[in-house]
Order: sequence, then structure tokens, then C-alpha cells
Amino acid sequence: MKVDELSITGFLAFIYCSNPKNAPMNGNRPQIDVDLPMPTVLITGGTGTIGKSLSLALLRKNYKVIILTRDPSAGQPQPGLSYSYWDPGKQKIDSDAFCSADHIIHLAGAGVADKRWSKNRKAEIRDSRVKGGELLVHSLKNLPHKINSLVSSSAIGWYGPDPAVPNPHPFKETDPWAPGFLGETCRDWENSIAPAGEMTRLDRKSTRL
Repeated sequence: MKVDELSITGFLAFIYCSNPKNAPMNGNRPQIDVDLPMPTVLITGGTGTIGKSLSLALLRKNYKVIILTRDPSAGQPQPGLSYSYWDPGKQKIDSDAFCSADHIIHLAGAGVADKRWSKNRKAEIRDSRVKGGELLVHSLKNLPHKINSLVSSSAIGWYGPDPAVPNPHPFKETDPWAPGFLGETCRDWENSIAPAGEMTRLDRKSTRL
């Protein structure tokens, strides 16, 4: 299974388990009410590699998908898929889209390997992640909503490079963030989402090539 497929499977599994209608009863198999509508998933970064694949996977399972983008007019809507406005830099979001969602998947962030790391580019890489997280948390606190879960990307840059190959002491999720640009970016990224509390789950992914 490819890394992207692993991430997509994880996202789908968490959304499924977060859906109240799929909750186990008395330890038995989930009781699914076929009369209930399928949940709506709000995705940031939905036009990227993982976002596109995840959107298609959700649509195949009859979820409704709303992709947040700075330019909704550039999207290609189809049954079950729509595009709505947000701009983390301006801290603006389509409140109607937000209020209609049951789950959020936060993937947005400028590509780490797309351009040379100038001072401005490093600021863009960090801010595109952190400001998006801050906007989602602000919206959760200030807009009426029915969100059950918030799944946010992070990255294995949190851990820093392996001290040796193979690493005699594999990294653990509880390890502290590594000093340096990537570690600090991941720290700020995760901290931006942390105020959302128990509904939040993180996915520290590797770089997509």
C-alpha cells in the first residue's frame, strides 16, 4: 500500500468512527441507519495530491465534500462535491459551508519542496499552515456548527533527521519537536490546531514526491 493510500485510509477510518450513527452498541457491530444522510466533510488543501484522492474516495462512499479554496470559481463541481471560499491570510471563511460540515480535514499548506527556501518562502510555508489552523479554531469557537471531528495534517519533520541509518532508536509520537525550521514549523502547525481540543486528531505524514 502506498503512503498516500495509508493516509487516505486513516482519514476515512477516523471519520467513520467519529460518525455517531456508526457507534457500536453493546460491543456489537455498528448499527447504521440507512435513512440518515451521509456526513459532509470540509477539506482544506483539497486541490492538492492527497486532497484530490481523498475527495474521490469520500465521494465513492457517498459522503458530501466541500473543498475550501481562495478561488471557488476555478473548481469543477460535481454531484456531492462543491467549492467554497476561505482565505487564511485574511482570516475569512464561508460561514454557510462551515456550518453545514460534520467533519473537517485540514491539509492546506504551501509545498515544502516546491521552491527554494528563501526567507519569504519559509514564511509562506509556515503561515499557510498555521493561519489555516488558527482560522478553523476561531470558526469553531465563534460560528454555530455541528463538527464531530477535525483531522489535521502535520509532518515527520517534527522529529528531525535520523541520527543514523538505520536509526537505533526509532522516533516515537511522544518525542519532542526537533530544533530547526521543519521542527519549529510542525510545532507551530500543531499548536494552531490544539485549542480545538478532544475532537482533533493529527496525521504526521512524510513528504510527497
